[in-house]
Amino acid sequence: MKTVKKQDGFSLVEIIVVIVVLGIAVFPLSRLLRINLVSSAKAEKITRATFTAQEKMEEIIGDYKNPGRGYAYVTDVYNYPEESVGGFTRTVDVTVGDLNGITCAEITVTVNSVETGDMKLRAWLVQ
Repeated sequence: MKTVKKQDGFSLVEIIVVIVVLGIAVFPLSRLLRINLVSSAKAEKITRATFTAQEKMEEIIGDYKNPGRGYAYVTDVYNYPEESVGGFTRTVDVTVGDLNGITCAEITVTVNSVETGDMKLRAWLVQ
């Protein structure tokens, strides 16, 4: 009488079932990965836009604190023309007004791109 040896391993049916299950699972996971990559890219662009605005605002505040330039230089909007920086358009708006008898300037740095829209950074400087 012949004895049947126990064989280790997977049958063809088991392998096909695993392939089908993995194939079904991979599609939703690939969609999640794509959504995550798109969100990550947008967050990176928003961060770059914010840094671009902050860089210009720091330059303006440096001019404000510089004894050779000061408040009069900063409030002259022609000293800060529109620029293209790293795929963004950066503009500076200056509004001079009076707040409870104190003359102050509202400085707005706007960074714009198609992906991020307008990113605005504001500061108020006192004369």
